Amino acid sequence: MPQIDISDETADALFRDILITDYRGLRKQIYELRARGELPDYEQEDLETAIRYFEAIKIMMEYYLPYTEAQTLEEEQQ
Repeated sequence: MPQIDISDETADALFRDILITDYRGLRKQIYELRARGELPDYEQEDLETAIRYFEAIKIMMEYYLPYTEAQTLEEEQQ
């Protein structure tokens, strides 16, 4: 398998971008599932899992993102 060398800064930027994309995607999924009201069991399970991962990503953002950037993401609308 070919190997691609990238700088630490590039790896950090890629990880941060993926983290932010996942954060926004989970936030949207949670909003949409909650908006439906009563959910079938499988969707309730999806909602609970999404909330769990969303909370974990928020913790990771405290480590990987500058405080102001993390705050901006938490304050932005869907």
